[in-house]
Amino acid sequence: MFTDGWVVLYNFGDAPVTITRVTTVLEGNGLRQVGARIAGYARKYTMQQALTGFPPRTEGLGPLSPAEGYVLPAEQGRPRKKGHELLIGLRVTQATGRTSRTHVEVAYTYKGHTYTDRWVNTIAVCSPRHGPDCPQQYVQ
Repeated sequence: MFTDGWVVLYNFGDAPVTITRVTTVLEGNGLRQVGARIAGYARKYTMQQALTGFPPRTEGLGPLSPAEGYVLPAEQGRPRKKGHELLIGLRVTQATGRTSRTHVEVAYTYKGHTYTDRWVNTIAVCSPRHGPDCPQQYVQ
């Protein structure tokens, strides 16, 4: 099990944003999303991409909150430099083979309307750990 922290969220708007769903888009059967948390302004670093376990117990993240229901305050076009780091928990579920995460989708409400943003972001996990090399994968 590991945590991916590639996505950092900002709210440039004039009203709060409430996260309603976080989804990882997977190709293959070797990974499963096990949860999502948010590290807010109290964290030490803007982003830590790969962390052991979920939820991560890494010093410097500050308190973690569940992602679903998390409210990003309105920041009137001037968000704080660090934003809010989205931490997605992933579990490796197969002993051999390759699985990749191709996208991260975040659904949210803003001023009574529902939206979904999608970030292209590929990570690949190959099992076993010391097996053959994974071929490169690029998503456009």
